[in-house]
Amino acid sequence: MESMGWNNQVVLRGVMETELMFTHRVFGEKFYEGKMSISRLSGSQDIIPLTVSENLIDTNRRYLGRKVEVMGQLRSSNYIENGHRRLLLTVHAKKFAEKPDDWPMKDEIYLEGFLCRNAVYRTTPLKKEISDILMAVSRPYRRTDYIPCVLWGRVAREGKNLKTGAHVAIWGRFQSRDYVKQGSNGVREHRVAYEVSTDRLEVLSRKGR
Repeated sequence: MESMGWNNQVVLRGVMETELMFTHRVFGEKFYEGKMSISRLSGSQDIIPLTVSENLIDTNRRYLGRKVEVMGQLRSSNYIENGHRRLLLTVHAKKFAEKPDDWPMKDEIYLEGFLCRNAVYRTTPLKKEISDILMAVSRPYRRTDYIPCVLWGRVAREGKNLKTGAHVAIWGRFQSRDYVKQGSNGVREHRVAYEVSTDRLEVLSRKGR
């Protein structure tokens, strides 16, 4: 995986699900947001949010339906919804390029960081083992991204006793997950959660910083 930042690397290849639309400026540089879809081996799709600089794209070109490859970093931010703080995840592109339609899909991520809370281990009704962790991944200018990760099976067992501050590295895929939330007024709301599905875990230190 090509280095986009030693502790936070994402490589995606999929089809643009939406057009890239201008959303904001940072120090005069325009940024565009859109979504790409990546098919899993199971046939289901992950819908991945992207943030792309004007310097990486042709702002007059339409990208909807085109296969693209994105290299960058997974970033987090907070927003307020109905009085509650929500975590928003997006892939911040460092490289963005069109690819031939016959190129295979790709979804790879590497993160290194520190646990923000103790791992939560559980089993599903079908006896699948899961551990949930929340990683703090540093980036320049004293910024930090907070990224939820899901560990499965053997990897879940390896990580189930990790405590706050543990220093870990993980390899996996960035995925979307649809779910329905029951609101306080009884209305069922359709939502999408984003998380890293982890294939491999390496514990660098259990004591953390």
